[in-house]
Order: sequence, then C-alpha cells, then structure tokens
Amino acid sequence: MINAALAPLDCWILEREHHIEKTKQLLEENLKNKDPEKIVTPEPYVAVPAIQALSYSMDSDELRTLYANLLAKSIYADTKESVHPAFTEIIKNLSPLDCKVFNSIMSTKTQAIGCYELRIGTIGSNSYSVAFPYVTAITVKGPIEVAASIDNLARNNLINPRDFHYDDDAFYTEIRETAFFKDISDTFSTHPNNRELRPYKMSIQSTEWGKLFYKVCAVPL
Repeated sequence: MINAALAPLDCWILEREHHIEKTKQLLEENLKNKDPEKIVTPEPYVAVPAIQALSYSMDSDELRTLYANLLAKSIYADTKESVHPAFTEIIKNLSPLDCKVFNSIMSTKTQAIGCYELRIGTIGSNSYSVAFPYVTAITVKGPIEVAASIDNLARNNLINPRDFHYDDDAFYTEIRETAFFKDISDTFSTHPNNRELRPYKMSIQSTEWGKLFYKVCAVPL
C-alpha cells in the first residue's frame, strides 16, 4: 500500500531531469522575443529554489506559470532586481485554487473587490456572530473553498481583507446575485428563532507586496 501511494513520487524522481529540461523550454518560450544580450545569470538564491520547486509543480498550470514567470524575470536584466527571493516560498504556500482566486482579484481594474461578511444576530440585540467571513462573486470554486483561499492569500500578505466598504454599490450587486448569498438570505427571511441576517459590506484589496508579486510572477515578461 505504501509503495502504491509513493509510486508517483518515484516517477517524479526518475523524471526530474526531464522536468528541468521542460523548465528550460518554458524559459526559452518566455524570453524568445527579448533582447538576448540582456539575458544574465540569475541569483542562485532565487533560481535554484525556484527550479527545484517548479520541477514538482509541472502538473499544475497555475503554479508552473508563476514559477516560470519568476525565473524569466530573474534572468532578464531589466527585471532581475524586482524579483524577491521570498516569492518562491510564497508560491510554495499556494494551491492552484489560491492562484485562481488571486488572479480573480488582481485582474480587476482596481485590483480589489467587494466582499460581504455574513453576520447573524438576534432581532433587537446589537450582538452578532459571524456565520461566514468572506462572500464574494468569485466562482472558480465553491464559496467555502474560495473563503479558505482568501484566508491563505491574506496570510501570505498578498491581499488584505478590510473593514472598509465602497460607496458604489456596484461592488456588491454581483455578490447578492450569487446562489450562495440568495440561499442564506432566503433561510433568514422568516427570522428563524428570532434571528436575522446582517450582511456587512467589506472589501478585499491587494497589498503593495501582492502587487509586486503579481507583476513579477503572474504577468508574463
């Protein structure tokens, strides 16, 4: 049973050199339209961990893309200085779903989105409990999984869920149209056990660190 479980890892070890060759091919593709005279030797403390990590992330398009962009930026003179060695560790902390959620946030015009914290309280009382921390319009996965990704992205300081709301209700309209939001609203429409739903407007904004990470690792050279 153990041998069967570890069989894919055995294959990875055997194919490690093949993965490194594929890494080189990815870099050649990323740099094919760039000035060859500006291709320089990368810093080992950036390139070596990134190549090692990329070699076991080949099966994930999302992670492979981040590593490949990071490596391409690290060996190109015009962008080399923007590559922080911590970026490799951050990518290691991300799942493919985290990448999709991050891209959903960063690809918006403001690199920020509206968000609801769903609070439940007894009618007539100011106290409440948080039933769900982050309800967004992101649909790359279910709301529970997306909320977990938001937590992880915030833990890595790429985004910042804030107790701040936009005056423009357009940031929240799409959220209210999601099946998840509607289902919870319907559940509390009859005030079960004298409780009410109190959707609280918030926002999720990119950090300066997150913007740099996105520029280096998510945007092609």
